[in-house]
Amino acid sequence: SVVVMDIAQNDSMLIIDIKDNGIGIQPATTSGNGLQNMQLRTRNIGGVFEILPSQTGVHLRYSVPLQQ
Repeated sequence: SVVVMDIAQNDSMLIIDIKDNGIGIQPATTSGNGLQNMQLRTRNIGGVFEILPSQTGVHLRYSVPLQQ
């Protein structure tokens, strides 16, 4: 499996995209605590955690506000 990480920044946000070409997220995986914890931790710092559509593998995005 290949993993690609893309990090971008604009005036107010840091955006981290993580993509792989694996088998994707299985339904049993979404019921565990791992993805929920990532979402909760990102939300606790004012950000957004997303699982985006992908034809293969997984595409995760973290959007986190930059501190001024």
